[in-house]
Order: sequence, then structure tokens, then C-alpha cells
Amino acid sequence: EALPGRLPEVDVSAARAAHEAVRDAVRAGALASAHDVAEGGLAVAIAGLGDVCRAFGIPVVGGNVSLYNEGGEGPIYPTPVVGMVGELPDPSKAAGVGFREEGDQIALLGPFRPSLAGSELEKLRGRLSEGLQDADLTLHAEHLARVREAVRGGALSSAHDVSEGGVACALAECVIVGGIGARVDLAPLLARLGDSATPDDALFGEGPGGVLVSGPLEAIESLAENTGADWLLRLGEVGGEALALTAGVATLSITVEEAKTPYEQGLPDRFS
Repeated sequence: EALPGRLPEVDVSAARAAHEAVRDAVRAGALASAHDVAEGGLAVAIAGLGDVCRAFGIPVVGGNVSLYNEGGEGPIYPTPVVGMVGELPDPSKAAGVGFREEGDQIALLGPFRPSLAGSELEKLRGRLSEGLQDADLTLHAEHLARVREAVRGGALSSAHDVSEGGVACALAECVIVGGIGARVDLAPLLARLGDSATPDDALFGEGPGGVLVSGPLEAIESLAENTGADWLLRLGEVGGEALALTAGVATLSITVEEAKTPYEQGLPDRFS
């Protein structure tokens, strides 16, 4: 079955923790019939959660289902929700999200092939794809083991999963939290996606398995040797006061301070 664009295990692995258990939930609208359960996405969401937990060997220790979530515009999309707990052998060595050091190299780690299908950008455009790309769960389990090993080595400055909003939003979070800018070219990611890929696919596409890491040049080179060229894409460098992004013909530049405002004030402004 197709899976959500984000695997929660990536969050935990990026912090170098081992997965221990999950508590899951599924949110959906009203279900008037068995057909709604089977065809409305609820059954697929539950099956997908089960597939992932079995593939990673993670027990589900609790959960719930919430139905009849509807508003003036109709029911919400069936939404799997996962809370995960992991074991961190040494909390002092947990990797942070934010970029830290001027001159650190930035790389994208993992079997990440983003798509606009099911993404936040597709939703904002009022569209809804009929399906998502398949995910090789064995491949992703191997990937997350490599992420934990790399972060536990202590040579990397930061590690952050790519989730809602794609690489562009993940990079924005890295510069906001770190208080330092970055210069990034997504040409290697576009090349991975092929000739039909657009700048939007690379910037805002979503999919499982992507982790942004930063660190000294020697640390990134060592990681590339250990993971292979297909597993690690070098994207740019930490530094400056702005996030400068290039994806083919598309360019974007925003200062760290400009990015902070919507990030920190978006929700408060919504409710004020």
C-alpha cells in the first residue's frame, strides 16, 4: 500500500535514538458504511501503519481512532498519527536540528525521491493525487540504521528529517533554529529525479527517507565513502545571514530573520 510522505522513524533516528515503541491513532471524517471504511482511506491508513511497524520491528503499545472530524468544507482526509519513543544511550550526543558552524557542508542522506503527490503544496493548490509512490520498507530500515550510526559517530553538526513542505522547508527550519544562513543548490536532487522533474518537485516535494545533515568537509566525505554516492547528495554550505536556494531555473533567497517571523508568529497570528 502507499504510505504517508513522512516516516516518523526518521525523526527519532536523526536524533541518534533507537526505536522502542509507538502509540498510533487515525483521524477521519464520518463513516456511513463499510464501503467508506474500505475505500475512504481508513483501512489503507491502518494497514500502512501496521506494515511500517512490522518492518521496523516496533511494538504498538496504545492508540485510538477519532471519527466525525468535519467542518464547513467537509471531512478531513484520513490522517495517521504516530507518537514514537526511542532510547538515547547518551543524551549529550543527540544531534540538533539547527546548522551550527560557518563553512560546514550540507548533504541530503537517504533514498529520498520527493513528489508533489500528497504534499502540502499540492493541498494548498487544491489538488489531491489518487495515490502515493511505493516505499521499500527494507531499504528504509537499512537507511535509518545508517543515520543512527552516522550521528552517533559525533562528527556531524546537525541532522534533520525532511517532512512537510519538503527540502525547502526543512532547510528553513535548519537556518532558523541555528541562527545562521546557508547556500544550497538542489541540482543533484533534480538529477536524481530525472528529466521530467520540476523545481517544485525538488523544493517542496515530499517522500520518506530524507535527512539533511551538516558537518565539516572531512565528516561529509567520510559519510559519502561509507554510504555510497547514490545515498548522499552534496547540496551546499552553511554560512551567511540568508538561506539562498537554487533549483534549476528557480531561485529563492530569504534572510534568517525574515524566515523567523512566519515560523514563530504564524500560529499566534492565526488565533489573535
